Amino acid sequence: MKSNDEVTLSIEKALELAAKAFSGAGASPEVAAVMAQIHVDADRDGIASHGVARVPGLCKQLQAGRVNGTAVPDVSQPRPGIVIADARGGFPQPAFQAGFDATVKAVTSCGIATLVVRNGWAADVMGWHTECFAREGFLALGFANVPASISPVGGTKPVFGTNPITCAIPQAGKPPIVIDQASSVIAKSEIVERAAANEPIPLGWALDTHGQPTEDAQAGLAGSLLASGGYKGIGIALIVELFAAVLSGSELSIEAAPLARMDAPPVRLAQTYVVLDPTAVAGPGWLARVAQITGAIEAQEGARVPGARRFAARRKHIEQGITITAGLAQSLSDLAGQDQPLGRS
Repeated sequence: MKSNDEVTLSIEKALELAAKAFSGAGASPEVAAVMAQIHVDADRDGIASHGVARVPGLCKQLQAGRVNGTAVPDVSQPRPGIVIADARGGFPQPAFQAGFDATVKAVTSCGIATLVVRNGWAADVMGWHTECFAREGFLALGFANVPASISPVGGTKPVFGTNPITCAIPQAGKPPIVIDQASSVIAKSEIVERAAANEPIPLGWALDTHGQPTEDAQAGLAGSLLASGGYKGIGIALIVELFAAVLSGSELSIEAAPLARMDAPPVRLAQTYVVLDPTAVAGPGWLARVAQITGAIEAQEGARVPGARRFAARRKHIEQGITITAGLAQSLSDLAGQDQPLGRS
């Protein structure tokens, strides 16, 4: 079988392989389970750029000591409506989970609460986190900063990361609406993939080191990514930086070392979630108002509610499994200590 041939894994088998890969790289069983879940869930939801393809690279970061795979998050609650989960140099997802229940209780009590996850690795799929709150019936906003790769309008040196922002809103009798988008025109991983394949990128994705538009993926990585919507995207990136890095006391994007460098020091990035109970403000009729908005979108031919493709992909992949390259499947199997990858089961 060639490395670019495709292999289909059931969700269960993908979870097993990913968890064993993380464990083999030095993660505790608890951390390995969470990290496997979020990356398999990304593939399940059609977000392959953030799926199990990232697992081998993250395992290398564990082995290089840039991430603490056995870190036990420290959770504190300095005010009734503020929960702080310190990742202590580990992955942020276990810290998020450690602070989740306290945040839900705080929202139930106060009507609004903030969860700050600090001193950890990059957040990966931010919508995964806000969906967790939406499943509890809450409206959630999320902000996360990553190492700098976007230069300000008129500048040539990166100041902001691709800094994602997310919002999840419950719906009556339907999956929640999940909006999850970067501040850049395109995710950096897309340019990294083009560079690895020696393929060009479209104009409008990145600038070279001289601030000129480029179709060269390597030049774009050496220069800076373009913000989505020009100066408006820079505004969003700044908002995210304030809510994530500044509010948490973690590293600014300009202070954080590149994620891909194995010889760089660990990063201390952050996420912030602002979570509200809509019933406390709008009363019990707010779900009908959400339905009114989504109904107006769906009534138009060809229009779709943001995030709809995510749940369509989820239904498909839960039934059919996820498809990855044979090379990736072999890498996961090697990391997991298995002789050969297993297909659909």
